[in-house]
Amino acid sequence: MDLYLNDVNFIDKIPQSFTYLTSLRQLDMISCNLFGSIPRPLWNLTYIEDLLLDNNHLEGPISLFPFKKLIVLSLQNNIFAGLSFNGSWSPQLESFDISSNSLTGPIPSNVSGLKNLHVLYLSSNHLNGSIPSWIFDLPSLGWLDLSNNTFSGKIQEFTSKTLCYIFVQKNQMQECGCDDGVPQATTHFGFDQEEEGDSSIVNWQAVLMGYGCGLVIVLSVIYIMFATQYLSWFSRLFEELEHKIITRMQKQRKIN
Repeated sequence: MDLYLNDVNFIDKIPQSFTYLTSLRQLDMISCNLFGSIPRPLWNLTYIEDLLLDNNHLEGPISLFPFKKLIVLSLQNNIFAGLSFNGSWSPQLESFDISSNSLTGPIPSNVSGLKNLHVLYLSSNHLNGSIPSWIFDLPSLGWLDLSNNTFSGKIQEFTSKTLCYIFVQKNQMQECGCDDGVPQATTHFGFDQEEEGDSSIVNWQAVLMGYGCGLVIVLSVIYIMFATQYLSWFSRLFEELEHKIITRMQKQRKIN
């Protein structure tokens, strides 16, 4: 079961009655004017996969989340003030966004098991110290945003071969402490505004090239289908593809 309540003006704490929805898989309460801490009974939702609580006034520490099937956790733009990882974090977690909060101190170093984590956003907090080694060792990391904090030290070698973007501007970072630990041809380092401006040009060029190639492929497939009279098969294929694209766009929109 999925529950979408985004933009509903609760002006209240997260209702503890949600804990009775034991089969809940997705809870979307973005921009609901919520305040207070995340209630402990909410942790009983053991089947939840997506928890989206962005753009509220939630506070307190973020520590134990025993959601064994959690895939997306998005808490950006709240006032959380503490961050603690431990062995209870979901090994299925793919996206963790806690940007634009009030986190202080260093990133905890006792983290393991996040082998599927692809998106990690910790920007616009008050975090400091060096980047712990577990972040460099994330095997599936694709997007890392640590900008607008007070981190120090160097960017070390990354394990991930799918790394696309690293944003560390507005910190006290040195550029790179490795010779070949980052696939430079596919990875963008965000250190200052000039680099961001250049990257936007490259990104738009890549988008236009992708659309051009995609258009050629689609037109070719349509021609083949009409020529071979497999229209009913093509119709079913198109409907399935459309459903998958819409579902992916909705999930990606919630991740961002």
